[in-house]
Amino acid sequence: MMAERRAARAAEGAETRRRLTQRECTAMLRAVGWGVLAVAEIATDGPVPVAVPIAYAFDGTRLYLAMLDGRKTRALERNPNLCLTVTDVRSLDDWRSVAVIGRARWIVDAAEREAGVSAFLGQSVRSDRAIDPASARRLSIGRFLVVDVDELHGCASVRAEPLDFPASAPRDPSLTLIRSAAENEDAAVDAMNVLRQLVRALRAADNESEASLGVTAAQLFVLRAIQSAGSLSVSELARHTATAQSSVSEVVARLAKKRVIVRRRSAIDRRRTEMSLSDTGKALLERVPETVQERLIAAFRRLPAERQREAAKLLRRWIDDAGLGKVGVTMFFEPTSP
Repeated sequence: MMAERRAARAAEGAETRRRLTQRECTAMLRAVGWGVLAVAEIATDGPVPVAVPIAYAFDGTRLYLAMLDGRKTRALERNPNLCLTVTDVRSLDDWRSVAVIGRARWIVDAAEREAGVSAFLGQSVRSDRAIDPASARRLSIGRFLVVDVDELHGCASVRAEPLDFPASAPRDPSLTLIRSAAENEDAAVDAMNVLRQLVRALRAADNESEASLGVTAAQLFVLRAIQSAGSLSVSELARHTATAQSSVSEVVARLAKKRVIVRRRSAIDRRRTEMSLSDTGKALLERVPETVQERLIAAFRRLPAERQREAAKLLRRWIDDAGLGKVGVTMFFEPTSP
């Protein structure tokens, strides 16, 4: 009896659905543009199935996926086998589905990556809207892979109309947008690398200064400023070192405690306190080259005045937009008072 019921259900199902031809499968892949990606995540107790929604591109012969680093990429790096299921459901008796089973291969060649980007731009997703900037950025920095297809099959309800290849979506100005996003990303990498170079150079100078001279790089910077002028007030010293007066005051107090500077009232204006080098400070600076901070300030001031203002404005906006605008301003790597 059970066998008869199963046979009856199978016969009933066969009457309501049909297999898609290979041409219909490829046409549907071209028409939709999104599906559910199933991968096997390797765990200590065995593979764990993971299914996530994903956009894809199909150029008629090759299937491309683009993704940022995350759970999917980690799973595919350990096990490249995957299944992509694409569905088009309009009602309970008007639907189609296609399954692609294959192995992922990461794209490392620049020309092949460009082909993947072009496939995404030519992918029809039943919309004539150009790609948005956020999607363009993801495409510009995402990792691309191409799927070597082992199996491609699909089903449809008997009411579903046959599909043919849709026209490709226009590629411009989307390609320009993606290239612009890639260039912006390259600029972000360049900017971060500049910061890394600055921090590394300043930290190395700080470590060397403390090890060989017994003063920090910030303290050495202040000593060099005093040496160049002979004597300076705190406000003048702040201008010479391009930093805040409160930060300089703390460094001056530490240098006075180490007896490498002396503080005395000006002979001309008794309200003015001046800092000058002690004999110990003069002896210390006899073997000190130009500091990193001095070189940075000198190079900045060699820029045209307009460029200086523009650079300072852009750096300030960058810090503010990153939510770091309220971080206290101190001299590089110099400890702050509690």
